[in-house]
Amino acid sequence: MHADCLRTTRNPLNTHPGEGIMLHGQNGAFASRHPGAAIFVLADGHVKTLGDQMALSVYREYSTIRGATVTADAAH
Repeated sequence: MHADCLRTTRNPLNTHPGEGIMLHGQNGAFASRHPGAAIFVLADGHVKTLGDQMALSVYREYSTIRGATVTADAAH
């Protein structure tokens, strides 16, 4: 029931449905209709545009408190 709304940074931004790492038929990727990017509203209220060609490690760091380094285990 919740598979369509739960998202993760496990797969790169704008990973197409059916591609990437899948769990229960979903890849959980954040996506946007903005070509080559997505717009995120962060917890402190500011808005950031992230390009879908950015390094996966940097993308994952944006999803942590203060950009902390993500370990391989935490990324899953």
